[in-house]
Amino acid sequence: MLPTPSRLDPRIRRTQQALHEALEALLREQGYAVTTVSDITTRAGINRATFYAHYSDKGELFEQVVARHFAEVLRTYGPGQSGISRAQIEDLLRALCVFMAQVHADSQDQPCEMGAHVERQVQAQLTAWLIEALHPRAQRANSRIISRELVATLMAHSLFTAANAWGRSSTVALEPYLSEVMVFIGAGLQATGYEP
Repeated sequence: MLPTPSRLDPRIRRTQQALHEALEALLREQGYAVTTVSDITTRAGINRATFYAHYSDKGELFEQVVARHFAEVLRTYGPGQSGISRAQIEDLLRALCVFMAQVHADSQDQPCEMGAHVERQVQAQLTAWLIEALHPRAQRANSRIISRELVATLMAHSLFTAANAWGRSSTVALEPYLSEVMVFIGAGLQATGYEP
């Protein structure tokens, strides 16, 4: 997860914000594959040494931009005091499908390594979010004990894979697709004793 912005030194926050904005503008204009660190630093008005003090390469910067955008999606669907409901999971899956469709649309003209960066960030954040969401829930007494971390990891992978598949083709209407995927997700939650 990203460090809390309020904990960052204001100068670091301004520098990172300028780099994020520069990368996002360049992605819209010319795409990821042809954008260079030099393009990013020129657009941000920051020298290359400063860039490399914050990021090892443009991929790391891109991951942080993705992380920030996906964190906003997750904040919208945060679990309540008593955990997470099936409706929240379905709403999250809907938002994730739309998010992944946008990622695929943005990278369609210039396929590149963007997918790996997106997958890494989304999977990590989904897993952490699900661990937190499942926390208040105790497993049913008669269910096989499976760690919350493993359930969250498997569920995150399932949600991501389903959303990525829909986002890549999106030839199937979203609502019927969600219904089908939720049968699988619901069965997994029920089998592990975490069913909302």
